[in-house]
Amino acid sequence: MDGFSRKALMKDVLRSVSRSFYLSIKSLPSPMRDAVAVAYLLARATDSVADTAQAGVEERLGYLERMRVAVATGDAEECAMLDEELRNGLAASQKDAGERVLLSRFGDCLDLLAALPGEQAALVRRVLATILEGQTWDLVYFRTHERVEDAESLRRYAYQVAGCVGEFWTDLGFLVLGERFSAAPRELMLKLAREYGEGLQLLNIIRDRKEDAERGRRYLAGSSAPWVQLSRAGLEAGEAYARELHGFRLRFATVLPALIGQRTHDALKHSAGEGKVKISRWQVRGCMLRAVCFALGHEGVVSEPPVWVQGR
Repeated sequence: MDGFSRKALMKDVLRSVSRSFYLSIKSLPSPMRDAVAVAYLLARATDSVADTAQAGVEERLGYLERMRVAVATGDAEECAMLDEELRNGLAASQKDAGERVLLSRFGDCLDLLAALPGEQAALVRRVLATILEGQTWDLVYFRTHERVEDAESLRRYAYQVAGCVGEFWTDLGFLVLGERFSAAPRELMLKLAREYGEGLQLLNIIRDRKEDAERGRRYLAGSSAPWVQLSRAGLEAGEAYARELHGFRLRFATVLPALIGQRTHDALKHSAGEGKVKISRWQVRGCMLRAVCFALGHEGVVSEPPVWVQGR
């Protein structure tokens, strides 16, 4: 795959499978951008396989294991076989056009991974291994359960599929930017990053709880109120994390998901459980405006989007 094809894959496919996170990735400093984009594409591909209801659980588990091996080893023969099977099989089962294209080009995503510098590729492989652990646990657990029965299991799952992403983001930033990434202690940044990622994942679970319940999956043990509080705390940790970063692009890219998450929480609060909440493009633009002010160090200038933005 030539340079133009790689650029098109990371831009067009990435944008089609993530409206909001694409905005963060394209805003990152260039030394971080490729590794984050590749990690996201691979994680989104494994997530699409895990969520393909048209395939049985055992079939999906088999694909996830083969994807794990392909990411970990880069074995050319196995990668080629897996790519062909995904393209001719599960890709066609995807309702979302972007996910169909993504799975049909999984081999190209593996090529992108192989093209990364060695230490960056190692970080991507490590975070994918953890994410795949969480996705595999999810499929295995709900074969015999309809509800997550203890808080610790849910916290561990939130770490495996999202908290570890915060750690990856941090490790990558220190690797490629060094002191230009942050002057804060590394352990503090890793802690805030984990909490941020887990907060975003809990928000996804809260937002999708009705749809998940219809599929026989209930992630929230007991009342949702403590999980809402924990999710909001995670988003606050994300803001604290972003304040410790250096440079406009990095601060903007990092804080934007937290601001979108806060807006989503507000929408959920007023939705009365009626359907899946998805904030509008105008609300996303309002969050982007707030992120610009945050990144410039003027957080108090625009604490809320203008009325004309909120009302669209």
